[in-house]
Amino acid sequence: MHHLKKLLCFFCWFFTSVSFVSAVDSSGRNSHFWVTVRPDAGSGTGGETELTLTNGYRSETLASSLLSCQRDDEGSARVYQITWQGNHLIDGPEADQLQFTIVMAPESSEPRLRSIFVNGSTPDAVGLVLESSFSKVIPRKLNGRRPPKGYFEIQGSIVLRDLSQQLEDPEHPFSDLHSGHTMGAPRYGLTSAEKLKHFPKFSWDHVPRGMLIRKSQTYSDQEVRAIAENYDLVVLEKANGAGFASVSAGMKDTAARLKVINPDIKVLFYWNSRIFFGHYGIDDTITRHRDEWIDPDFVIRGRLPTYVRDNPDFLKWWVGCAEKMISDPSIDGTFVDKAGVPIYMLDALYRATPLDKLVMNNNSSVRERIGYVDGTYREDWMGGGDPDTIAETIAIARETGQHKKMQILRMPVKGVANPRELEDSLDSRLAIYLIYVEEYAYFYLQATVDATQPMWQWEASYADQLQRPLGKPLGPYMRDNHVYVRSFEHCDVYLNLNSGADTRILWKNDIGSPSHAGSGLSSTIDTYKLEGSGFIGGAADQFFYLSDAHYGDGHVKASVDAFVSPGRDAKAGVMYRASLAADDKMVAVLRDPAGRMYMVYRSSKGANVIGLGSVDAPQKRFAMLVRKGDRFLGYCSSDEINWTPIGEVDLPMEEKIEMGMAIASHDDALAEVRISGFVRIETSNTRKHDLDNSHEE
Repeated sequence: MHHLKKLLCFFCWFFTSVSFVSAVDSSGRNSHFWVTVRPDAGSGTGGETELTLTNGYRSETLASSLLSCQRDDEGSARVYQITWQGNHLIDGPEADQLQFTIVMAPESSEPRLRSIFVNGSTPDAVGLVLESSFSKVIPRKLNGRRPPKGYFEIQGSIVLRDLSQQLEDPEHPFSDLHSGHTMGAPRYGLTSAEKLKHFPKFSWDHVPRGMLIRKSQTYSDQEVRAIAENYDLVVLEKANGAGFASVSAGMKDTAARLKVINPDIKVLFYWNSRIFFGHYGIDDTITRHRDEWIDPDFVIRGRLPTYVRDNPDFLKWWVGCAEKMISDPSIDGTFVDKAGVPIYMLDALYRATPLDKLVMNNNSSVRERIGYVDGTYREDWMGGGDPDTIAETIAIARETGQHKKMQILRMPVKGVANPRELEDSLDSRLAIYLIYVEEYAYFYLQATVDATQPMWQWEASYADQLQRPLGKPLGPYMRDNHVYVRSFEHCDVYLNLNSGADTRILWKNDIGSPSHAGSGLSSTIDTYKLEGSGFIGGAADQFFYLSDAHYGDGHVKASVDAFVSPGRDAKAGVMYRASLAADDKMVAVLRDPAGRMYMVYRSSKGANVIGLGSVDAPQKRFAMLVRKGDRFLGYCSSDEINWTPIGEVDLPMEEKIEMGMAIASHDDALAEVRISGFVRIETSNTRKHDLDNSHEE
């Protein structure tokens, strides 16, 4: 009965509006407004739809009492004064008046924002940062027809940012999206405490991982151990015969072998809701009802037969097969493939699934289905790399995590030739995962799901990032436009969704045993705040290091902008190290509070640090280290164009070393520094911005 009520609730919701309707909307740090102005808005002759304002919660026209427009032309220039009174923007819970004026002059190719006021004051006067963009747009269709010659609309966006707030609206993670008003509230609640007892293990110690895998041959002991020891959630894909006469027997045997090594691992079996990949040897009744249960008119890719899903006898068979599979103690649940699965199929399966078993669905971004499963898997979610599409996916993933549902966001890697290339492809994918991750979200990184291929392609535990400690998140992500930041106990994430922009995951390390634990935090304006104590010098260092692995030639640079309450001997800058060991070889370019740049190095493990030179350069805040084989060169600059040499040294190191930003107080206090312009270049990395979300069968 409980599931029937949920199904009825869904259909009731489907035929009602999904927009947020509230007296006052309050989105937190960023208040977004998207505006479309048609020529006759506010003229007295135009209709209600001549002006549309969307704020992430709702979309309103001039039919709303909260929105008004007055057009007062100045000669041949169109001038629109727009007033909105539906958002809380500054102190107090009541709505504030937002009033702005847009001008479209005939001699100008683009409209401009002439003025903007919040309760009669400019945004900066009330502590808000303004961003705006407006353009002239000629629509392809106007009321179903081609627009008349000379017709255009004004489209634009306004963002009012309250820098004193670090969070967005936790109740509506879509408030920063143009499509946010269409999202509606989730139609499902938190996963129950009883159900969570049967979820996969989840730990913040390292990046939690899930995988999809298949193999027609028997898995080797090495392969089984690698999966069992490194993954919490495993989906045994179709064609998983594993050397047995039937797929079901192969799946059960493989699952049992995994659980001998890791009793906590959760193993789901793959079951397609649309395509008939065979009955797996579970129940061959379908072979006697093929004419009724297989659609003769619909074949996928010219060869794959499909089900007649609305046949009640078929549905009973389909659910029954899943029941028989999950009755085996080694199979923990069902993974339902095909994003277009009807809700009635999921509902029937979920009702037949015991409390101690799980259902996961390949769900695309259809939130309405999430209430009928324990977890969701998504593929083909990138929209060709469109930042707004990725942002919507992140918001949905965050909402799903807040409701304690299992998640895997599929991020495959294509065209890699070796393990190093796969590792180089990892950061762009891992950054997206770390931005949205909540409990029971598992990271996916595979070049293939086919375990007959070389093991490095589907089991990537060798990747440096997956071996490092992660730790709990220090809070939810912060987003400003297409830039996200989030910090964890042991790493910091900077994600920029704009094409070609930098994305970084840097790891927090207290080198040695400094008297105070250090920290490193990025911001959405691409600056870092580092805190650290200790010293860099002698036979072993004690300092804070925000770093990552670095392979081969390249360079690292940053602007050491300002120390906050430092001792006079504090130093901060960029560094290469042979390892994270306190006494290992290293080379660094460091700046002190007086503006002097130093280049120092340690020639061998346990040797004393040696100075290579210094430059009195109070205006030259940029520090750079260049690696060319075993030769390291240090520079400083005021403009990143003209570089002053500080020193150079031959220092043999392995191809893989550590690079990053360092800070040491050189006393017992905790020093703080602000750093901007951080750039790391690895000459050998050709896949830095590679993201491929294409589907693999």
